[in-house]
Amino acid sequence: MHAARSLRPVCCVVLQYNRYQRYGAEECVLRMGGVLCPTPGCGAGLLPEPGDSELPFPLEWDNAAH
Repeated sequence: MHAARSLRPVCCVVLQYNRYQRYGAEECVLRMGGVLCPTPGCGAGLLPEPGDSELPFPLEWDNAAH
């Protein structure tokens, strides 16, 4: 029973770190002039080519990634 107690905080720390890491990556993409994929749960960052003001939608990529 003691081992289960010691694992719970570690699990919470890992989840918090994963959220922090995702937030940092999203913030980096946005500050570089990119956008985030609007598909719920996707998390892909999109960086248009310099001078491009539009991205094609729907995006042309493998739907298995979503």
